[in-house]
Order: sequence, then C-alpha cells, then structure tokens
Amino acid sequence: MRTKAIIAVAILAILFGLYGLAGSLKPPKVVTNAVIEIQKEKTIKVWFVKQDVRLGELLQRNALELKIIKESEANQLAITDDININFDEKAVYNRDILKGAPLFPEDIISSQDVGFVDLVISPNKVPFAIKVNHSDIVGGVINYGSHIDVLALAAGGSKLSLDNSELGSNQFKSVSVSPVLINIKVLQVQRRTLETHSTDNSLEEIHIVLELTRKQVAKMTVAKHIAEIEIHKSIGQYKLSDLTADAGDVLADYKAVKEFRANEVTIK
Repeated sequence: MRTKAIIAVAILAILFGLYGLAGSLKPPKVVTNAVIEIQKEKTIKVWFVKQDVRLGELLQRNALELKIIKESEANQLAITDDININFDEKAVYNRDILKGAPLFPEDIISSQDVGFVDLVISPNKVPFAIKVNHSDIVGGVINYGSHIDVLALAAGGSKLSLDNSELGSNQFKSVSVSPVLINIKVLQVQRRTLETHSTDNSLEEIHIVLELTRKQVAKMTVAKHIAEIEIHKSIGQYKLSDLTADAGDVLADYKAVKEFRANEVTIK
C-alpha cells in the first residue's frame, strides 16, 4: 500500500513536469501593436498685412507677412489655395486694409492696369496726359508717385524749332526756359519704343499722366502749343529761379531783363 502511494506521487510529479515542459516549448504569443495612421492636415500659404495700409499706397514686401496655416483655418477665411502675390514695384492697394487681414491678389492693382488713374487720383484733381521723348526727362527715372517740375523752352515767345538752322541770331538770343508747374505728382507713366531709321534704331516715347488742378490744366494746354516741354524730377530743395535761364546765361553779349512776380518768371 505504501509502495502504491509512492508510485502514485511519482507519477503525478512526472505528469506535472511534463506539463511544465510542454508549456515552455510552446511558441511565445506575438503581441501585435495596431498602427494607427494619422493623416496630416494640408497647409496653405497666406499673405497677411502687418500694418494698416491705405488705398493708393505702394505695395511693399516689408509691410506683409507670409504664414503657413492649416487648411481648416484658411477655409474660415474663404481661402482654398496658396495665395501668390506679384510684387510689381508699381502696384498699389486698391482699398484700405486693416492690420492682420489676409491680402488677396484682387486687393492690388498695377499702374498699367485699366482704371489705375481713376483709383489713385486725389479728389477735385484732373488727370492730364503729356507725351515726351526720353531726352526730355531730366533727373532720373519717373514712376507713379514721383514729383516733377514742368519747364517750357521757347524762342521769342514761340515754340522752339527742333532744327537750329531755322533759328536766326535774334531768335537764338531770345531762347529761354522757365517753369510752368512745380512739384506735380505723377499718376502714371507708359513707355513705348518706336522704330526709326536713325543710328539708334529706336526712340522711346513716354506718356506721362499728371495730377493737376483745373487752373494748372489751362496753363499746360497753352504751354504745349507755344513751347517745347521738358520734365525735371523734383529733387531736393531749390529756388524757383534755379529753373529759369535765357540766352544771357550762355551768350556773354546778351542781357535779358528778368521780372519775378510771385512764383512766376517772365523773360523780357
């Protein structure tokens, strides 16, 4: 009986050992971690103004800030695609825009676009167009926003001939240049190259639109018919008399009487 009990215990021990061995021989359970793919939200490039800007003010990059924002944020601003701005040096804002607002391409207008002059001209002013050659412009490049002086070059009270051989000695002595208008704002400049048969092969014709009062328009209308017009860029501080000269300033044997009356000069 005792022997049977020992045998039974031995058998149970063997069975437990075999069970434990079988458990250790089983392959380990592979724990699979679920990979959750997170879809990245699309971003959009948007230009914002960093300061209040006014209608007619020149477009400048340093007044803007480019931000990359989430598509959901852009959609709240009615923006669905990247905003691209053409930084034309002559472009202006066509409306007032507050600081922090997005800038759209339709918020700017180029100086060559139709309707530009009507947009930027001041109240109670009149646009006045004149045509000059490149050689008639003194002082540097003129663009929208530049200020100029308009000078009249005449001989004996009549329009100066471009052919010097047609001028007599008396007419030479009566040649004079005097200011017609000073510190006038330029609204628009359009350039066109004309083909010629000269050695230069081309001639640049420039159309300039000025911002004038009605009185100034009347003066310019007369000046265009009686004198050659020159455009001088307004630079620095100077006297009105600095823009006036006659043959006496060039010919030693000629003296002219200059009559100064307010801001006007008359050569006698």
